[in-house]
Amino acid sequence: MRKRNLIALLPAAAMLTLAGCGGDSAVISDLKEKTFPVGSSLTYEQALDRRAVCASTSWEVIEDSRGREVVRYECDLEGVDGFNEQFVAESSLPEEELSLLSGATHIVEWFHNEGEYEMKDTRVDFHTEGESDETLEMNQRISYKIAVTDEITGLRELLAVSSELQSPWGW
Repeated sequence: MRKRNLIALLPAAAMLTLAGCGGDSAVISDLKEKTFPVGSSLTYEQALDRRAVCASTSWEVIEDSRGREVVRYECDLEGVDGFNEQFVAESSLPEEELSLLSGATHIVEWFHNEGEYEMKDTRVDFHTEGESDETLEMNQRISYKIAVTDEITGLRELLAVSSELQSPWGW
């Protein structure tokens, strides 16, 4: 009898375990369904997951160093290869002396507390290859325009618009 009950519980336990790994947690689903700022009719999911500038996106819930729950959104930015090619072409240095990008990521994080979400951070990280394998962080804010239009389709346009921003969503 005990063996039969254990077998019946295993699938349920496995599903609960998998629900915590990847996929959308209830916290992430709740945030994705909320309306994006500035009176938009878009949800966070519609605004952030469908941008032409993103090669791929991901969402996760993490715990910060003080034990607070943080929702983290990442967008792997398109256009790194094209950006490197143009950078090499415009540089007077040989390619082996340049620190080329291996990746660029737009990160947005929100503190979560009992169904409320507060902006924690939004930034673009540039990952370099070669000897200077470090992350360069752009602390300027990512605009609402980038999130809700398809005008930004590459890294060069993103950098141009980002340098003009003052607030998290560009208003």
